[in-house]
Amino acid sequence: MPNHAILADVSEEHPGSDEVELSLFGPGLGECVVVHLGNSEWMIVDSCVRPQESTPVALEYLEKLGVDVGSRVSMVVASHWHDDHVKGISEIFERARAAKFFAASALSGDEFRVR
Repeated sequence: MPNHAILADVSEEHPGSDEVELSLFGPGLGECVVVHLGNSEWMIVDSCVRPQESTPVALEYLEKLGVDVGSRVSMVVASHWHDDHVKGISEIFERARAAKFFAASALSGDEFRVR
């Protein structure tokens, strides 16, 4: 699976319509998973940004493949709210206009409610 440090070496070959593809990016501290679900539909789980960069690795990867992030990413998922997993996730969700956002149910507990 591609590592975000070598994103330039990632194949530009788009998975086939009937293929599921899972790509894991991250330095081992904070990861991002990009999944081709089939039929040109994508899901992004978490987000990471390379040091000294500002664009989330998932967006770089999908743009390199020629994926229209705005219409083809159907789900953005935050597994948990640590900076190394969500840095850049707001930019991903903003660009993925057709996506639904999912987060762990722990975030809906009383301790996260505004009083």
